[in-house]
Amino acid sequence: MTGTGPRDFDPFSRSFVTNPYPLLATMRGEAAVHHVRQPNRMERYVVVRHAEGCAVLTDRLFSANPECGRQALQRAGYLKPGDNSGLTQASLLSTDPPAHTRLRRLLAASFGPDGMNRLAPIVERNVAELLEIFRVEAASKVDLVSQFAHPLTIRTLCEILGVEEDASAHFTRWISDVMTPRHRPNADTIRLAADQAIRGYLTTLIQAKTRDGAGDDLAAQLVTRWREDPSQVSEVELTNMLYELILAGYMTTAGLIVNGVLALLDNPSQLDLFRSVPAVRVAGVDELLRFDGPAFMFAAANRDERAFPGANRLDLTRHNSSAHLGFSHGIHLCWGAPIARVEARLAIGALLEQFRFIRLVGERADVEWRAVGNSRSPIALHVVMDG
Repeated sequence: MTGTGPRDFDPFSRSFVTNPYPLLATMRGEAAVHHVRQPNRMERYVVVRHAEGCAVLTDRLFSANPECGRQALQRAGYLKPGDNSGLTQASLLSTDPPAHTRLRRLLAASFGPDGMNRLAPIVERNVAELLEIFRVEAASKVDLVSQFAHPLTIRTLCEILGVEEDASAHFTRWISDVMTPRHRPNADTIRLAADQAIRGYLTTLIQAKTRDGAGDDLAAQLVTRWREDPSQVSEVELTNMLYELILAGYMTTAGLIVNGVLALLDNPSQLDLFRSVPAVRVAGVDELLRFDGPAFMFAAANRDERAFPGANRLDLTRHNSSAHLGFSHGIHLCWGAPIARVEARLAIGALLEQFRFIRLVGERADVEWRAVGNSRSPIALHVVMDG
């Protein structure tokens, strides 16, 4: 670790969000760990090398529980004194073993091969419906963010959760509001209202699944296991599991699709490979995550030459792409990762197969990026497509 005091570091500055890699490469060359201070006065340690990142994520010395850093979080305005609500207490994101092990065990059956086999037809149908619209409008400008990645991920999430179709528009708005940056006017009010709306809907959903009995959707499966053994999870924990899946599944998966398409457009030979060799796509999605995944907290480690020789080169045939940290690592490996992988593989594959010509509208340098939570992706990605 370098220096005697914290260095100024703004991960939400426009220049960093647009392209974080030059600064991260400089930091990675200086040291594995940096003590930094963000504009909101939050001080933290940033790990920028792959081996050290893996070590932190697997060492029990470190905790995911916000209680361990509550005072620092309160000073920075992330938590208010006495705030004991929501994801800060009972969730996979904010618990350590043995509570984390107990919660994760409840999910295991739903995210195995059988669960993913049920997911694929849902994704394929949703992708086909959206691409059919594009085929009619192919001569005009299409935004792959608002017209493809976002509606695809929210439709898919709502369907696998058993949420009514007409509620998907509400979830889109609620998720956007709950991720409102804290520096914006009335941010706390907007975030709180959206948080309460999501929790209220999920509470009603759990009650409905409890009343109606078994079903094939994920929410029904989890409710059934909860009813069979209430000691393994509380209703608050169950609500938070569904909440986490919606937040992470929506932003991360949509970002993976958009960032992945843009990375392929920047690398035509790799685009042709993804299009023409379906067998490459499973490992290829991991390489897209490594190269420029939406979870920018892991961007430095994923471009570490020590772990990935030629790390600044997109290579869909890279033998160790799956070692990326785009879904975290260790016990906190993202439990929605299988969903994101399936959606990205099928969505990007179908898009490239059905449209042989895809061109950015405007200059590449004009693509504007944003960071929402820990997810970084273009605000819009306007393209012209032709079969």
